[in-house]
Amino acid sequence: MESGGYYYYDEVTHNGSSWLCISDKPTTQEPEEGATDWLEKSAAGKDAVVVNIMSSNGNIFQNGSVSTTLTAYVIKGDTDITDSVPSSRFSWEKESDNSDTDKIFNETHAGHGHVLTLTPDDVWGRATFNCIVSL
Repeated sequence: MESGGYYYYDEVTHNGSSWLCISDKPTTQEPEEGATDWLEKSAAGKDAVVVNIMSSNGNIFQNGSVSTTLTAYVIKGDTDITDSVPSSRFSWEKESDNSDTDKIFNETHAGHGHVLTLTPDDVWGRATFNCIVSL
């Protein structure tokens, strides 16, 4: 362990695993299973981290009739670790034919949390929504 501690996004190897510091404040906590300031990125024989997005009301909508909630789940191996990831690390992005409105949407939904409610104002025509999780 470093004498001065670790900062957000510091990466270390500890006991054969690769760890990423996810604390917003400096930490001296040891990286280990269950540590709140660390996210285990990889270890021999362990599964990857995957983000799944679920929609409460399907995934195809007609113009002006969008009404759904998108929820991002962060899965590590077979464990849901969503609740251990700070809300500020979830950013939603929209891709459509209108790059100007996409840019505004993306800026206002950075650090938005793992749940996104879509309304008719969010979609006109074709649009794809992604959740970027910074670990």
